[in-house]
Amino acid sequence: MPAPASGAQWLGILPDGTIWAHEGGWVRVLARFDGTAWTKELQESVAGRPLEWVERADVDADGHLWVLWAAPTQDENALPVRATARLDGDVWTVFEVPAAWPDGLAVGPDGSAWLGGDDGLYRFDGNAWEPAGFVGSYLVPVDVAADGAVWFTTYFGGLYRMPAP
Repeated sequence: MPAPASGAQWLGILPDGTIWAHEGGWVRVLARFDGTAWTKELQESVAGRPLEWVERADVDADGHLWVLWAAPTQDENALPVRATARLDGDVWTVFEVPAAWPDGLAVGPDGSAWLGGDDGLYRFDGNAWEPAGFVGSYLVPVDVAADGAVWFTTYFGGLYRMPAP
């Protein structure tokens, strides 16, 4: 099988066998492998919104691809605007992110989606991101264990485990 792209940092496999790869780094590409060839996706926009780079991606229990990405702003001194999107078939749905600088995205085995950022932990309630604790902490990587426990670290050190809700 050919390589997806240089520097692939994440792979996700949907129930239909489609493989998604995030090229990683400050890149604006997700690549999709259909069993024959790789196709670069999300090169300029997500659901019509500008795309600067893909930050994180994950696949939920129903096979939906989740993406955290950054979009450029008109003010070159401002932080990029961040948002999440979920792919259902061929339709992307965008969900605004409450954190100014989100940096972690993970989906648990029960389909729950989690987001870590510069001001704490958030859980997706089906419609929007809601605070889930650790307010004021800069959470970087976030992951969900098979038992539903949420694991994360903070920018300033420490490994934490939050029991399954």
